[in-house]
Amino acid sequence: MITYIRGILAEKALSHVVIDVQGVGYFIHISAHTHTQLDAFPLEETVRLFTYHHFREDKQSLHGFYDTFERSVFEQLLVVPGVGLSTARMIISGVTPREIVEAVSVQDEGCFKKVKGVGAKTAKMILVSLCSKLDGMLPQDTEGMAGVASGVQIRKQEAQEALVVLGFEKGKVRKVLDTIVRQDTDLGSEDMVKRALAIMA
Repeated sequence: MITYIRGILAEKALSHVVIDVQGVGYFIHISAHTHTQLDAFPLEETVRLFTYHHFREDKQSLHGFYDTFERSVFEQLLVVPGVGLSTARMIISGVTPREIVEAVSVQDEGCFKKVKGVGAKTAKMILVSLCSKLDGMLPQDTEGMAGVASGVQIRKQEAQEALVVLGFEKGKVRKVLDTIVRQDTDLGSEDMVKRALAIMA
């Protein structure tokens, strides 16, 4: 099973990306949510996507997610009767992962009915099937969701200070660095600065 792919962002579209890993291009289906998160990354930048690898007798496909939380919600949607890969991707594109968990917790059928192709029957089935499976899934905060440790926060602060000294606006720097850290928590402060400069230049 392929749990994540890290490589060069070679192609980016609304519904898919191609990631080049040592000369091999992986075609990966993505949601609108993940596409939005990847907006901060230009082509030829190194990215990491967590993946769901689907096997069928005559076909296999890779589905990529910006974080493990989104992937977990997607996998739970697939256990709902009548919800396949395309429907699950449409749901997670039309409703954010957090909104999906919150809608199930309060039994909000309308949240799912607003997604194209999801009728009242499917919406009810989602609520019934997932009512006890999504408890406790909501991340406490963005940093917790991405597994960011205190050491990373120190390096991120160092990178932020360096970029502000270079004349970049603090709010924009913080947003870009947050995005970079979610992709790779192992980066040193100098590498964070280099990636941020590539994005903001």
